[in-house]
Amino acid sequence: MRDHIRFAVIIITLLLNGCLNNPDKGNVKGRSPDDQHSTQIIRLPETGQDTLKTSLFADTVLCIPIVTTEESFMDIIDQTWINDSYILINCHYASLLLFQQDGKLVRRIGKPGRGPGEYGRILHFDVLDDTILVSSIGKRGFSRYSFDGTFSDEIRLNYQPLYFATTVDQKLACYYREFHR
Repeated sequence: MRDHIRFAVIIITLLLNGCLNNPDKGNVKGRSPDDQHSTQIIRLPETGQDTLKTSLFADTVLCIPIVTTEESFMDIIDQTWINDSYILINCHYASLLLFQQDGKLVRRIGKPGRGPGEYGRILHFDVLDDTILVSSIGKRGFSRYSFDGTFSDEIRLNYQPLYFATTVDQKLACYYREFHR
């Protein structure tokens, strides 16, 4: 199981490193290589090929062994976020785990439940400045947490955001789906 976790972290790190930190490759027409967020198109190997060259999307490959304990056990990784200090992982839609760059668990962010500061099944999370935003089943909006694990408040909306992302100018772009009966 630990080998699967390490492999998943390596692949995610490769993709994130290549897509976010490699401005010289895969630029979108009209954007300069100096743009902070350039788009990277990764062409997977064709049928019959068994090699994906990481040089197509990354200059550096890092292997960060995540220290797994009973508290930080992960069976499925649904989403990750990485910066120079931390790795934040959504584990099977159920918990957010914050790790140091050396792979040691720092803390669990929030906890499952229905009360203030708690979340249902996590749909998506992102980081805006120094705040962790979480959308979850049963919440019309976002729960906000700090990196020290403290629940700040909830941002209430008229809909439940399924996925969202922060833009270059630190705004939120949300996706939601209306259900018609």
